[in-house]
Amino acid sequence: VIMATLALPAFNSIARAGGLNRGGQTLGDVIVLARQEAVSKNRDVEVRIIALNDPVLPGYRALQLWVGDEAGANFNPLGKIQKLPDGVVIASNSLSLLLDADTNVGGTAIFGGLGSLPYKGFRVRAGGTLPAAVTMTNNFLSVQLARDAGNPLANFYTVRVNPVTGRVTTHRP
Repeated sequence: VIMATLALPAFNSIARAGGLNRGGQTLGDVIVLARQEAVSKNRDVEVRIIALNDPVLPGYRALQLWVGDEAGANFNPLGKIQKLPDGVVIASNSLSLLLDADTNVGGTAIFGGLGSLPYKGFRVRAGGTLPAAVTMTNNFLSVQLARDAGNPLANFYTVRVNPVTGRVTTHRP
C-alpha cells in the first residue's frame, strides 16, 4: 500500500504526458490528412476545431475535416469527429495563433450526434497550400493539458503548418 501511494503520482504524470503526446499527434495527423484530401480531391478542405460543451472540461477538444463542393461554397463533413484524449485541449492563447488566422472559417455547425457547436479552423486549398492570411508567424496550433491552461508554458505540443507547402512539423519541449 505504501509503495502504491508513492508510485501513484509518477504514474499519473506519465499518463498525462502520454495523453499530451497522443493529442499532438492526432492534431498533426488530421492536418496532414486535410492536405492529402485537398490535393487528391482538388477541393478546399476545412480543418474544424470544435469547442465541446463539457461543463467539466470546456474548450477546443475535437477535430473534423469538411470538404468543399466544386464551387467551394458549401462544405460537408469528411470522416468522423476526432476527440483529443481526456485532459488535453487546444490552447486558445498565443500558442495557437492559427485558430484565428483564417477568418473565413468559424462559427457554429451541427457535428453529428454532438449537436450544434462553435468551431474555429482553417482551410487547406486544393493545391495543398493555406490561405494568404496564414503566414509564417501565425501558422501553428498547440495542445496542452487542461489543468495547465492558466500557465501556457508549463507543458505543450506544437504543430506548425508551412503555409506554402502544407508540410507539418512538430515541437515538443
